[in-house]
Amino acid sequence: MVDLKKLSIRELAHEFQKEIIEIVAAHPRKYWGWFLMLASAFIVGTIVLNGYLFIIFNATTIPALPGDLGAEGISINKSALGEVIDVIDKRALEFDRVLRSTVPLDPAL
Repeated sequence: MVDLKKLSIRELAHEFQKEIIEIVAAHPRKYWGWFLMLASAFIVGTIVLNGYLFIIFNATTIPALPGDLGAEGISINKSALGEVIDVIDKRALEFDRVLRSTVPLDPAL
């Protein structure tokens, strides 16, 4: 039985230090099995957790578009699409004009 009155912190620290040194300086065969089991448990746990997360996130469905599409599906506004194409064409022409100009332009102006 350990006498707690005679036990000092210095002795406990010395014993603990000796145990740590014995573990670190021990032959690898002594702790290889524990290391292998710990690494295997970590790998299996990681695979199980990833599978669980995959099942959770795969079960939720993400709608393609917000709102109800109805029976007719997606409708396209042709006039708005034409306006967007016109704006893109105007910007492409302006870009070509600036690219072909010989006068250096200052972007800060």
